[in-house]
Amino acid sequence: LSGINGVLRPGIVHRIDKDTTGALLICKNDTAHRDLAEQLKEHSIKRRYRAVVAGNLKEDEGTIEGPIGRHPIDRKKMAINYKNGKEAV
Repeated sequence: LSGINGVLRPGIVHRIDKDTTGALLICKNDTAHRDLAEQLKEHSIKRRYRAVVAGNLKEDEGTIEGPIGRHPIDRKKMAINYKNGKEAV
């Protein structure tokens, strides 16, 4: 892809929520790249996530309303962290 926004980054539009998920928003062509970059600039993108969880859950979907941060023991994982987490919603 061309150097949109002055930086040559083939397909990469944005690193979404770098402090939590670290997900990358990647486009396959220049048109999609320009359109999504503009939506990010205007804050018009609605973010929705899927998570892999273990255990028996009461609901099929829901909202995490606690502060998300690094797991206190396993730093590669994210968890509800009341001491050092950031509000998710």
